Amino acid sequence: APDLKVLTTGEGLNDNRVKYLYIPEGHCAVIDGCVNGTGWRRLLVFDSHDHNVGGEPLHIGPVDYYDEGLGGELIDHNVYESSDCHAHYHFKYYGSFHYGEAEPESVQKMGFCLESTERLSNNEYAPLHTSYECEYQGVDSGWGDLYGSSLTCNWVDITDLDTSGGPVTEDLVFQSNPDGFLCEGTLETDA
Repeated sequence: APDLKVLTTGEGLNDNRVKYLYIPEGHCAVIDGCVNGTGWRRLLVFDSHDHNVGGEPLHIGPVDYYDEGLGGELIDHNVYESSDCHAHYHFKYYGSFHYGEAEPESVQKMGFCLESTERLSNNEYAPLHTSYECEYQGVDSGWGDLYGSSLTCNWVDITDLDTSGGPVTEDLVFQSNPDGFLCEGTLETDA
């Protein structure tokens, strides 16, 4: 079965830093709710990286990513929602980030697409080539899906974190598939 594992080393959560960024009103980060306000913001930015360590691909399938009027079951069932700010659809259940004592739901990360961005495992289940991209989504076995620290909203807004008493060292947590919406096993149905 597919099995997404969050990477914390290499290109993962431990690749993080503090960045100051000016966020004007109307910015996509404000609309998407990934900053606590406008103006200069102190952000803890990081890579978030999933690795499908399972023996099967995490298959989502075709998505009308740019809303060209083709429809699609995933859009019809509100798994993806249109972002006027980004001019494409977002997968609503990608993950959640939090830092320290904050509630895990404090920052919901929407994925702009789930795709196989790089081959991470060299095993019998990992194909050499992948067909998963934004228009046909999923993560092949042995492949990873990377959201780099340079992407908007791949951060936690720590502007209001009090550092007057010195450095603050807390855990940075990324929970992939927090609602269990992506099937990482065998689908079971009942009556």
